[in-house]
Amino acid sequence: MNHGRRGIAVLVLGVCSILGQTPPPITFEVASVKASKLTGEGSRRERVDSQPGSLIMANVRFTRLMQWAYRVQDYQITGPGWINDERFDVVAKAGTPAPETELRTMLQGLLAERFKLTLHRQTKEMQAYAVTVGKDGHKLKESTTEGPMDVKPTGMFRATVVRADLDEIASMLSQPLQMPVLNLTGLKGRYDFAADVAEYVTPELLNTKRPGPELMQDLISMAISAMKKQLGLNVELRKLPVEMLIIDHAEKTPTEN
Repeated sequence: MNHGRRGIAVLVLGVCSILGQTPPPITFEVASVKASKLTGEGSRRERVDSQPGSLIMANVRFTRLMQWAYRVQDYQITGPGWINDERFDVVAKAGTPAPETELRTMLQGLLAERFKLTLHRQTKEMQAYAVTVGKDGHKLKESTTEGPMDVKPTGMFRATVVRADLDEIASMLSQPLQMPVLNLTGLKGRYDFAADVAEYVTPELLNTKRPGPELMQDLISMAISAMKKQLGLNVELRKLPVEMLIIDHAEKTPTEN
């Protein structure tokens, strides 16, 4: 990273703070936002790739754009029906190798600019799963590599996860759990770990003919047990205040690049 340019940016923010003025927003140097044209096989897949200073999002729903920009989950976003149907491609570059936190802020600005997005926040109390660190501490290893989270299968019911963001893990868990999952660990870095639920899989489970919901409950219990034993993380149901993002306005078609 260009330390001279970063130092100037910090100086500008400091002067603005002293003078009581709002600092200029950080924005992408160049950005393209277009409706996705992907059809057929793979048309439901979404891809997000962030590197220092660049962001590529392919075939993503508007909801996914907001999820990444604001670090929230699907259930926290309320808006018109099209936000889960229309898909977009985003290619954006910053003027410097900006970290992910800045890229997220830049994407918020890009959504406001291209989709005329306006929203407000409100807090709602609801049943949610809380992810916390166990009494003996966590067993995660801090990542030493750059890039997005990656999951690599290493066998049946086994995988190696690198650069895991626990907010992203919580978001992934919320879909099969069909309920909000909040990261209350206080861990904000990226971590590497191995996941192995093979010891919890019984022959009865493999050969089960039970209905989908019942099978899903067994799989969820397995995942929660594995997280506690192997990662030192507890997952438990609580009633928690959850921040919601309410879309007041958003254009279905982004303005031209």
